[in-house]
Amino acid sequence: MSWGDTPSLETPRRTDVVVQQMPDKVDVLWIIDNSGSMSQEQEKIATQFDAFAQFFIGSGRDWHLGVITTDADDGLQIGLLRQVAGMHYLTADTPHPQEIFAQMARIGTWGSSDEKGLQTMWNAVTLASPQHQTWNASFLRDDASLHIVIVGDEDDQSDRATVGYGSMLHALKPNADTPVTFNAIVGPQPNGCRGATGDAAPGDRFIEVAQDVGGQIYSICQDGWVPVLQALGLAATGMREEYFLSELPVPGTIDILVQDRQRASHGGDVDSVDAGTPIADA
Repeated sequence: MSWGDTPSLETPRRTDVVVQQMPDKVDVLWIIDNSGSMSQEQEKIATQFDAFAQFFIGSGRDWHLGVITTDADDGLQIGLLRQVAGMHYLTADTPHPQEIFAQMARIGTWGSSDEKGLQTMWNAVTLASPQHQTWNASFLRDDASLHIVIVGDEDDQSDRATVGYGSMLHALKPNADTPVTFNAIVGPQPNGCRGATGDAAPGDRFIEVAQDVGGQIYSICQDGWVPVLQALGLAATGMREEYFLSELPVPGTIDILVQDRQRASHGGDVDSVDAGTPIADA
């Protein structure tokens, strides 16, 4: 080989394999504002719930899903799970869960205008009284991840500082294998918002807890909630949306294989992989 020749090098190839790990048990608690201005928002949750539920129903996971209100005026009712058709919460074995949840979400608008969603959450998850210990019994499980979603158009008026609620949730699930998140669909900071269904004040205290504990924050004024509910459902399953390669790739050389027990999908240098063909053994 002369000095002027360029050596031919074989293109190096790196294979990264990532296994999607998901928790077997998931508990989801919805806190829905039941004050006088919330009828349209409740209807959105009820009618678009499939966008959230698609990640659970028929998935083979062991999940619980319950609903409470933000009303703390009736001391005996604070944080009690809403009962529909004799059920205090939904499970993977609940018949017609979408229909039952729709009734739970249409919780009514006769609740207190002094919303205390953090206080009702506290009572619900700490089983604050003998009544809670009976009514909410077996909803929360020590070995399940916990994902809380607050939906409200006013800020929280509970008595404790937000750090107290965050500390309680951190202590409730200290094991990284059973994470807890607090997610907020509320009025955004700093000035709230105005949407087709009305105005919303900034949900500062709910946002503070979400930032402390970890979770997603969305504006309650947006028109369509399907993307929001999809994102929340995906996050609650514990599935990852983003993966990092072990080395910096050369653009145009990436080959992607997405595989589960029934299907394999191929793609290259794309944001999403088209549906593939069924495979016999994966």
